[in-house]
Formats: sequence, C-alpha cells, structure tokens
Amino acid sequence: MSSRREIIGDANPVGRFVVRGDLRFEIIGVVQSANYYALGEDPQPYIYFAEYQYYRSSLTFVVHAQDDPVTVVRQVEGVLRALDPNLAISQIRTMDDVLHTATSRYRANATVLTIFSGLALLLAAIGLYGVLSFTVTQRTRELSIKMALGAKPGRLAGSVVGMGVKLAAIGVVAGGIGGWLLSNSVGDLLFGVSPRDPLSYGAAPALLLGVAAVASYLAARRALRVDPITALRSE
Repeated sequence: MSSRREIIGDANPVGRFVVRGDLRFEIIGVVQSANYYALGEDPQPYIYFAEYQYYRSSLTFVVHAQDDPVTVVRQVEGVLRALDPNLAISQIRTMDDVLHTATSRYRANATVLTIFSGLALLLAAIGLYGVLSFTVTQRTRELSIKMALGAKPGRLAGSVVGMGVKLAAIGVVAGGIGGWLLSNSVGDLLFGVSPRDPLSYGAAPALLLGVAAVASYLAARRALRVDPITALRSE
C-alpha cells in the first residue's frame, strides 16, 4: 500500500477524498504506520474505514480494561448480546494470549539458537582449554629451568596466563569481527533484540577469555610443580 506522501505529497490530507472502487471516502485524520501481520515486519501504511461505510462480515473489538479479564469478557458479551442475541462471538483472547501466539515463532527460533550457540560456546571453551593446556605443557622444561635459575613461580604463572589470554584475545577479536559482519543474516529470526546486541558481544568474549585464563593457570601450575632438578637432568 502506498504511503500518504506517495498519494498526496506534503499537502494537508484532511478534507481530501480517497476513491476505493465505486466508493469515495473523505479523509478525517492521519495515523502512524504500524505492524499488522507480524511483529518483525516493517511498519506499513494502512487506511481505516468506518464500519458503516465499508462492510465486513466480521469485526474485532479491542477492549482496554484494568479489571479481571474474565469479568470484562462477561460484561462485553452481555452488552453484545443485548444489542443482538444472534451475534456469533468467538476467539475471545487477552492481549497476553495474542502476544504469546504472535511471538511463538520468535521464541522457537530463540530456543534453537540458544541451544546451538550454547553448544558452540561449550565446544569452543573445551577446545581452547585443551589447546592452551597442551601449549603450556610443552613448555614444562623451560618453566622448570627458569624456576631453578631463580625465577619466582608467581611471575612465571602470570606470564603463562598472559600469553594464553593474548592468544585467545586474537581469536576472539577475529571471531567477533566475523560475527559482526554476518550478524544481519539472522536478523529475521530475532525480535526485540538486535543481531548486534552489546550484551551478547560482551558475554561470549568474556567467557572465552576467562576460560583461557583458567586453562593457562592450571597448566602453568601443573608445569611448575615439576622438580627443577628433574627437568635439568632431563635436559
């Protein structure tokens, strides 16, 4: 449907007429574009007609109330029955029910994405832990020799953790850039949250860097427990 500007330009529309088939309607006001068929759709321009001017076989009433929904429904039904006992009243729902139905697809998508992203994050954390543990283990002799020459265990452990976090940070930055560039591809699956949500982009890297720090620390502590004399003899 065309927008107001496409039809009449920037002129004041009130008092003008719209032709729909053989009928001619006077414009009495302008409303904002809105979502009608899906919550994630782009707002669309629509024309509202008075019911007595443009007949439809069914109507939808929206009742705003602060009382209990069951009580309000009974009162509304009573008023409608008083107007016409033959009216067929159906699909009575609260706005919470309407929103629950409208967001069901998004919630299903969110559940699937959460499961797979959680598994991916878990696998990434396990892989990161394994790689860093192996890398530090390969330096066991080097660390033991440095400690035998007088290096403090705390400083050695700190250098190992720093190295592990630095390597992980490089991977996190590269992955973050790739994810940022590809994030728009999942935009249609989301509602109420941006594909580039700052919380998500902050939580995942923080977790991976934390795993890198823990993995490096545990591997360094294990390597520093090796007797320096044994390491020197093995050299």
